[in-house]
Amino acid sequence: FIFTNTSTNAIGAMQYNWIFGDGSIATTRDARHIYSQAGVYDVKMIVSSNTICMDSSLVRVTIYQNAIADFTVKPTCINLPVEYTNLTMDTMNSTVHYIWDLGNGQTSTVRNPSTQIFAVPGNYKVSLSVNTDQCPTPLNVLNRTLVIDKPKPGINYSVKFAVENYPLVLQARNFGETAIWSPGISLDTRNSYTPTFNGVEDQTYTIRIETASGCITVDTQAVKTVKQSDVYVPTAFTPNGDGMNDYLRPIFMGIKELRYFRVFNRWGQLVYDKRTEEPGWDGTVGGSPQGSQVVVWMIEGIGLDNRIITKKGYSTLVR
Repeated sequence: FIFTNTSTNAIGAMQYNWIFGDGSIATTRDARHIYSQAGVYDVKMIVSSNTICMDSSLVRVTIYQNAIADFTVKPTCINLPVEYTNLTMDTMNSTVHYIWDLGNGQTSTVRNPSTQIFAVPGNYKVSLSVNTDQCPTPLNVLNRTLVIDKPKPGINYSVKFAVENYPLVLQARNFGETAIWSPGISLDTRNSYTPTFNGVEDQTYTIRIETASGCITVDTQAVKTVKQSDVYVPTAFTPNGDGMNDYLRPIFMGIKELRYFRVFNRWGQLVYDKRTEEPGWDGTVGGSPQGSQVVVWMIEGIGLDNRIITKKGYSTLVR
């Protein structure tokens, strides 16, 4: 701000004392001052030519706040409305002007632009520029990244076998914010990634998994009930990479713990030893594919009914 002094007197040199209202002073005839905070200030200028002749003048100035852009935009799923939340603060009741670049080639000049829909997933640049008539420059600009997500494809989980009237913990894919199982029959809760099944009848569930962006995936889990715990191993497998029967793995029926699953080749050498149901033996040893042969397997597990099940048998590797 430039303050121009137009004071006059008849006799003597003049002395000046500026009081700017924010704790700052000056003693020059004309004054230049920068205010660091918005507000209303009373500026006083005192002029004198001797110790007894003086006069003063008072003027009130209003310092407006620069507009500072602020907004949020949440991750959103494709084909769902994107909401832009403008958080730009009031600038002492001076009108704020807005220029939005909404990330899809559309623009807006209102405080809260209309919702937009994106059909293609990806990261989009959204910007908001603001200023006021009182403070036209500098134009304040804020850029944020809008994440447009897409749903994961739904899948069918492997069939789970439960012993009648014994609890079995089910497991949904662990992504998203919520998982809802339908129907809620024989489950301790519907709203969990790991509900517990306890029933006597077969049941097929759909699992509605929703992400923070609003994307929804529907998976399927079939549960079959058996009278008692058991485990089976296929009599043959074909590890040819076609996605079907590529692994020799046990089929659990109400098994809560696998103590071991071991496979021996035709020379009696141990080629596979695991304590997990999957992935199973892929028909290789040290990365080298093994030829067609009959192998021996041994398995021990603990059932949901606490029965210890030990079995052994033969399976054919088919090339």
